[in-house]
Amino acid sequence: MTKKSNFLIPITSITSIKSSPNQLILEKRLQNVENRNKTIKGTINFDKSLQGDF
Repeated sequence: MTKKSNFLIPITSITSIKSSPNQLILEKRLQNVENRNKTIKGTINFDKSLQGDF
């Protein structure tokens, strides 16, 4: 069983958004000094039956 982490990122701090047919990838660069060169990547996978306008 895979452990999933849920976290919220303010929309203004997202540095890039990439999309493919079934997923949306959000990236955020960390602002604090010790993590300056790290990027958090979050992926949202969509079920094939999910439809919407983005």
